[in-house]
Amino acid sequence: MIAVDHMVLAAVALGYGTCWIGAFNEEEVKRILRIPEDLRVVVLLLIGTSDENPPARPRKAFGQIFFEEFYGNPMKLQNV
Repeated sequence: MIAVDHMVLAAVALGYGTCWIGAFNEEEVKRILRIPEDLRVVVLLLIGTSDENPPARPRKAFGQIFFEEFYGNPMKLQNV
């Protein structure tokens, strides 16, 4: 997944959009793409340009995503 993440970052830096897919029928993908039986498909990564340019979606606040010690206890960043 680290390699996929690097591919996503490189594609975005070049102006492309990406979408990774982790839930798929591996045997069907291998059949369609003629991938040898002894290889595994662990992720699909779509890379391309979009016909649309939607506005950015609102983002959740840091404290709604990151928790400290246990779920529901918002992490607080210390000034460094």
